[in-house]
Amino acid sequence: MPEIRLILVRGTGQRIRILGARNRSFRFHTTVNADETLETIRDYFRESWSCEVHALKWLFPADLFRGKRSSPPYLVLHVDHPNRLSHGETPLVGATATSHHRVQGDLAILRLATRCSPIQPWSEPAWLKRTEDWLVRRLGSEAVREIRQVRVNATGAVLKFTGCMGACFLKELPPFLAYETRLLATLRDKLPDVCATFLQVHRDKNFHITFAIDGVPLEAVNKFKKWKLALAGVAQMQIAASQHLGDLRLAGVPLQTLKNLYRSLEASLCVLLNMGASAPNRLNRAERKLIPVLIATARDDFECLGECGLPETIIHGDLNESNIFLTKTSQAKFIDWSFSRLGHPFFALENCLFSTFQHGHRMFNVHERLRAAYIEPWQAYASRKLLFSGLRAAHRLIPLEAAIAIAGHIRDLEAYEPGNVRYIPLLLRRAMVRFGLCDGLSLSLPRGRA
Repeated sequence: MPEIRLILVRGTGQRIRILGARNRSFRFHTTVNADETLETIRDYFRESWSCEVHALKWLFPADLFRGKRSSPPYLVLHVDHPNRLSHGETPLVGATATSHHRVQGDLAILRLATRCSPIQPWSEPAWLKRTEDWLVRRLGSEAVREIRQVRVNATGAVLKFTGCMGACFLKELPPFLAYETRLLATLRDKLPDVCATFLQVHRDKNFHITFAIDGVPLEAVNKFKKWKLALAGVAQMQIAASQHLGDLRLAGVPLQTLKNLYRSLEASLCVLLNMGASAPNRLNRAERKLIPVLIATARDDFECLGECGLPETIIHGDLNESNIFLTKTSQAKFIDWSFSRLGHPFFALENCLFSTFQHGHRMFNVHERLRAAYIEPWQAYASRKLLFSGLRAAHRLIPLEAAIAIAGHIRDLEAYEPGNVRYIPLLLRRAMVRFGLCDGLSLSLPRGRA
């Protein structure tokens, strides 16, 4: 994310106004990773202007308008003391920033920048201060010596605080994802070794606190043996979780059985097409004509997965390399369980195992051995040959399963933060590519949400 456009705002409660000249933003350049971006910007304002700011939301023009695919994202920043900023010059002058930039006529961006969402409390100016005060009252000032913003996006906000208890993470969720808190409580009781330690403090049902994991994320691991342990750990976690399906359902984790997924596929895709019709990247007529072919082609893959006979279990909603940790004892642990659901275990593998199938991935040369490491714990259920076939089938089906799984969440968000519907056409096109129905030129998911 080399360039970000900052929109500076000020407000109280639900009332927010844009600071400075109307229709203006500021360009800011950074080379840090996504999880460090927010604090890098906050530090810049502290050091350059003795001014406190904090992030309220990201806005992505590519999600809202056609022809904006390469447009930089906007970050809405609340300025706590705007009088400390110079009125005669840009507050962003230096090695990492450039001058004013007109918001490209995107009145929708400006409207969204000044709108608080009732399902996203972190979009309110007072949320950060209110949360800081609550942490100090509940845990004590020694436990909360420093607080840093890690992430704000459409589906949650994450703070990192450090003190006498070590490093901890607070995560706030919209109501439709609040089951993650109950899921973590269930895992703490049933499978405590698979997730970060859960701190049992209560404020409301939409948030939770976990201790930092003493380990290394898989994205920082380059050794085959470590990757092998991690992927075997994924399978072992899923097998263990399958024994607690009833508890996970009671926690509110959504269930989509393979049989129901297939039976409702045609109706689900009709819903997705209707949703995606409002997206700037909506399917064209030729692509829509491929949907019946896609449904027919997928039949064999559903049957193949069914023949594997694997139990339904947890599908981690975002099992990427930054959410898988290896501890010093080579135990695999997992964070960020938002969007998790119950279903076929192979549908969890898009961003860990299947990503190694791509040329250019540092584990590409050993991806077949990693695939074998993952299926080894599953060989009590099916033969190695059948499991390999099941993995190939799941790889083709994952975009369809993911689009169906997130459709309800996107619908919940659209009234308050439009643009997320753009994921639907992207996933449908990805499915067409994997089934060989189109060539996939220029296909990619939106840039990562910092």
